[in-house]
Amino acid sequence: MDDSLSDGFRAVARRMREAAREALAPWDVTPAQARALGTLLRAGPLRLGDLADALRIAPRSATEVVDALEGGGL
Repeated sequence: MDDSLSDGFRAVARRMREAAREALAPWDVTPAQARALGTLLRAGPLRLGDLADALRIAPRSATEVVDALEGGGL
């Protein structure tokens, strides 16, 4: 992949992350938290390890996401 293509890809990815954060800001939810909520809405209750697997993140990261959601009353 040439440098201009990879630079363009990174710029688009950065802008998408920024847009997601802006869109979720009114609800005080991060993109990671929104992904977790979406997964739980589709799958129903999950054990923490199963949620981590579904999100393709480390169990410790899933714990942090769930703790933040719980702390925010979600």
